[in-house]
Amino acid sequence: MQTVRNTGDANDRGDASEFWPGRYAGQSALIVGGTGGIGAAAARRLAAEGASVGILDLNGDAAQTLAQELSDRGYTALGYALDATDPAQVARVFDDFETRMGKIDVLVNMAGLYSHIEFSAMTLDVWRKYIAINLDITFVTTHDVLPRMIARGYGRISTVSSASIALGLTEYAGYIAGKSGVIGLTRVLARLGGGHNVTANTIMPGLIETSVSKASYGSHWASVAEQTAAMQSVPRIGGPEDIADGIAWICSRQARHITGQVLNIDGGLHFTD
Repeated sequence: MQTVRNTGDANDRGDASEFWPGRYAGQSALIVGGTGGIGAAAARRLAAEGASVGILDLNGDAAQTLAQELSDRGYTALGYALDATDPAQVARVFDDFETRMGKIDVLVNMAGLYSHIEFSAMTLDVWRKYIAINLDITFVTTHDVLPRMIARGYGRISTVSSASIALGLTEYAGYIAGKSGVIGLTRVLARLGGGHNVTANTIMPGLIETSVSKASYGSHWASVAEQTAAMQSVPRIGGPEDIADGIAWICSRQARHITGQVLNIDGGLHFTD
């Protein structure tokens, strides 16, 4: 294995991220919600390791801009505008990507809606919006892609949850409920796909420094980050590349015997059995 130090990522913390050139050679990957901090980092990592990537996002301009950036660097990338709550749109985009790339080896579900709303102030309509983004999208995308992967006899599905589900924070009820649900759904997918060389796992990030998380906490970001880092075994706030590292590993061929699992990437804030 050749290890290359990647010093070009502005969000690296501590040691620079490393990647494995060619690990994904000949493979193709779809990243749903691929223009946010973590989604973009995952797209860049998988592309750097040889995958042809499809970047799917409600913001189609941002998806195409990132795809162009990767193309300019010599990688194969396509950007799509996609409302992933719509099964018909998902089917059309997945069909197009599969036609162009020949197959779908990897699906990474990054979509999420995250903001402060106290439970007492949450209406049913708002609740449904959070569940639609944080859980329903995972159902819609995996319901489409799983038969494709089973038919080919290979696939990797990775869905991003959140370490906040262990905390019961009262201002994140919809987010926590949705991100808890994807863990149970992922275990169902693991049972369905296991006999066909299709694995499904969940990534559970802790507090990660992205523009969304910083905006969510506003002026409190610095104090929240400092307090959280002090509680972690590794006392620093992670960056998007820390999560991209985990995605690149759990979706690789080398993780072939791992399925239905939750991979915590939170600097050791929580320990699970």
